[in-house]
Amino acid sequence: MAIKTPTAPRKLRKAERQLEVLVLRRRGMNYRAIGRQLGCSRTTVMRDLREQLEILATETEQSRDSLRTLELERLDELIRVHSLAAEAGDEKAAGLILRCIAERSKLLGLYASQRVELSGDADAPIKHEHDHVHAIATLTDKELRSLVERGTTPNQNESSCQPQPPAQTPAPTASAPPAAKPAKLPALPF
Repeated sequence: MAIKTPTAPRKLRKAERQLEVLVLRRRGMNYRAIGRQLGCSRTTVMRDLREQLEILATETEQSRDSLRTLELERLDELIRVHSLAAEAGDEKAAGLILRCIAERSKLLGLYASQRVELSGDADAPIKHEHDHVHAIATLTDKELRSLVERGTTPNQNESSCQPQPPAQTPAPTASAPPAAKPAKLPALPF
């Protein structure tokens, strides 16, 4: 026989309100409008929504873990069933096992990308040929118009802008040899 407590109806109303808050928020309503519709404060709506999202996050994480465990068990079973055939030289079975191993590694996060940070001399940032783009991005519209009119670009090493000489391209002739291939870049030191 269930024991009735005076808080049971209140807990039930709260649970119903929290679910309604979640539904209304999904529909795009703001906190204040939800509070007006449900007869509670904006703070209550925010707290209800936060609690419901925490519950959903926990359930999602548990579901993800359960699904991962199920998939790992299925892959282990496939590997077990086909291992004898692979050991006997069956190339299809060996290929299946290799695919299972790769999928298993993905599920376990073994292929997660790693962040690699590069630096130049004395741990300084690596200079790039397009570093002047940052200097251009910090200019005001007036400064940018002035540069365009003068045909100059900002030089990061100096506070002024230096005029850039126009690119000179030789006129093509009928007997000119084909253009040379670009030089190979030097190997990186890492």
